[in-house]
Amino acid sequence: MFELCFQLMLLVSPLVRDSSAWIQSYNLERGKTLTAYSLPKSKRNDLYDIEKIDLEDKVKMIEDEYDESIEEETPTFHFVVGETEMGERIDKFLNNKISDQSRTYFGDLCDEERVRVDGRVTRKAHRVLKGENVLVFMTQNVPETIMPEKIDLKIIYEDSDILAISKPPGMVVHPAPGNWNGTFANGLLNHLNENERNDWSKENNMRPGIVHRIDKGTSGVLLAAKNPIIQKKLSQMFQERSIEKTYLAICAGNPRDAQISVPIGRHPTNRQKMVAIDKDQPEVRSRNALSHVKTMAFDGGLSVIEVKIVTGRTHQIRVHMQHNKTPIIGDSLYGNNDWNRRMLKRGIDRPMLHAFQLKFSHPLTSIETEITAPLPNDMAKIVCSIFPSAPYKFPTWFDDIMANDESFGVSKSESLMKEAGLELTDWY
Repeated sequence: MFELCFQLMLLVSPLVRDSSAWIQSYNLERGKTLTAYSLPKSKRNDLYDIEKIDLEDKVKMIEDEYDESIEEETPTFHFVVGETEMGERIDKFLNNKISDQSRTYFGDLCDEERVRVDGRVTRKAHRVLKGENVLVFMTQNVPETIMPEKIDLKIIYEDSDILAISKPPGMVVHPAPGNWNGTFANGLLNHLNENERNDWSKENNMRPGIVHRIDKGTSGVLLAAKNPIIQKKLSQMFQERSIEKTYLAICAGNPRDAQISVPIGRHPTNRQKMVAIDKDQPEVRSRNALSHVKTMAFDGGLSVIEVKIVTGRTHQIRVHMQHNKTPIIGDSLYGNNDWNRRMLKRGIDRPMLHAFQLKFSHPLTSIETEITAPLPNDMAKIVCSIFPSAPYKFPTWFDDIMANDESFGVSKSESLMKEAGLELTDWY
C-alpha cells in the first residue's frame, strides 16, 4: 500500500509543481497577492519568513522566469500532445518527435527556458497532457558580428545621414534568435559605403542604424541612421516622442474617432503577447500608451482607420484595437478568428497595419521632414473595397499604383476588387 502511494506521489508531483506558474498568472490577472508557497521552489528560499510579498516584486519574479530574448522568435517546432503521448516526460516526448537530437539536449533546452507549454516556460520533469501546445526554440550559433547581405531595399528617402525604406510585410528589422540574417540591418550594411560600414564595425553593434522597429507582419516607413552619431540622435527623438507616427489600418467594426489611453503590459502567461491593463489595476506592471484613432470609412462591417500613436509600446495599435473591440483584421495574435478565416481565404495572412508616415525635424539640419510609404497592394485592394473613393481623396496612399497607372481611381478600385475576386458582399 505504501509503495502504491509513493508511486502515485511521483506521478502527481510534477503536475503540482508545474501548476505554480498557472496559479501565479491566475492570481495576477485578479490583482491578488501571492504567498511564498505559491512561487516555484527555486524562488522560495528567501521567502519562508515572509507571509506575503509585494505584488510588484512578485511580477518581477514571474518576469524573471522567462527569456525576453525570444519574445519575437519564431518557434522551430510546434507540437500538440496526443492521447497516446500523455504522461511522458517532456524531454522524452521531444526526443521521440525529433530523433536526431538527444534527450539530454531537450532537457538542456528546458533548463535554458527554450521550451514552452501552452505559452509557459516548463521544466524537463514536466509530464505532458493531452492537448497541450508545445513550442520548441532550438538553439543555434550566435554570430559575433552582423554581415552585409544583398537585399532588395525599397528606399523612399536618403541623404548623407539618414535613410528610410518602405518595409514589406515579412521583413525582420534586425538580427535576433531565429532570424540571424536576411534582415533589414543586413541589407542596410550592404547598401552603405565602405567608410560608413567601418564606422559601424568600430561600434561592434548588432543593430547598426536601427532607431525603431516595426512588427514583422507590418509594412511601411522604416527609418534608419547611416552613422552612430545620428543613430543616437534619432533614438533620443523617438524616446522624447518628437517624431509623429501615423499608421493606416483595417479593423473589424466601427471604432469611430477615439482616443485610447490604456496602459500596456506583458501577458501573464503568453510571453509573446501584450495585453491592455485596466486602470483599476495600477499595481500590475505596465506602461502608459496613447493612440488617437480616426475612422476614414466604414462599410457596415469593416473600417479603414488612421492611427497616430504618441507612445511606441510593443504591439500598441494591435492591443489597443483589440481592447476597443475593433481588432485589426488578419492579426492572428490579437484579431477576430472569424474575420481572420475570411481573410485567409483571400490570401491575407498578416495584420492589415501599415506605417504610413513619419514627421520630424531632421537631426542635423533641423529641416522639417515628412516621409510617407504608399500602401502595399494586398492592403490597397481591401481599402478600395471598403472605401472606393479613397484614391481620389487620399492619392498619396496609392502613389505606387498611380505611378504605374495614371487612370487609377474609383474605376481602378473596382477593377482591383475584381482582380482579387472580391465583391462587397463577399466580406459578410
